[in-house]
Amino acid sequence: NHAGTESSEALGAVITVAGIITISANKLPAVWYNTPSTVFNAQGAVLYHYSLTANPSDIAAVTDPLFDGSARSTDVPEGIYYFHVMGRDAGDAVTVGHAHFGPIYIDGTAPSITAITAQVSAANAAPIPDGGSTSGPTPLFSWTAAASASPIVGYSFAVSTDASDIPIQTPNTTLLFREHTFIQSGFYYVKVRALDVAGNWGPPAGMSLNFTSVPSSSGLPLKKNYFKRLRFPIKS
Repeated sequence: NHAGTESSEALGAVITVAGIITISANKLPAVWYNTPSTVFNAQGAVLYHYSLTANPSDIAAVTDPLFDGSARSTDVPEGIYYFHVMGRDAGDAVTVGHAHFGPIYIDGTAPSITAITAQVSAANAAPIPDGGSTSGPTPLFSWTAAASASPIVGYSFAVSTDASDIPIQTPNTTLLFREHTFIQSGFYYVKVRALDVAGNWGPPAGMSLNFTSVPSSSGLPLKKNYFKRLRFPIKS
């Protein structure tokens, strides 16, 4: 545009060549989106039959719906799809050519983590049950990989004493585990959620545990032991 800033109308734009059917859209090919609504435009003919399929080698047929090539709004299903057109003349009697646009990547489903578990430490695999207790100050938390159609960007991991807290929408790890150091005794809620490439944040998966700090011997005051000597009178 005049300001030199890319706008949504420019996405997927193509150069129209006389006698060649071209398709443009408000989404870029092979880029994940979480909104199904997609606007297609076709150039190079007068009328167009269109179809939407998961097969890149399919072609539109005269039995498919017809549009004039301008701003065809279509909801693309989740997954990978292709928009096909058959260009026709003004009387819809002669085929000018075929074209397709895609792949179009759609993922509108939040990525889900099925479970999060804990063990005493990275070196101690003894499990800490959900709602259980531990005196180990550095438990290791692990979770299942999030299920998602689009790739996972990362995970947001958080530990809080407030059950209503949820991890912020900023990934802080790409791993499936996290070691945490407890400093103060208390009951804690551990939660993790995932972000996918399409921009979907999943619901938090979580567990809780009670951490009980054990004082170190270096912090205990030591006192001397005194023994009383009992004296008994000697009878003559």
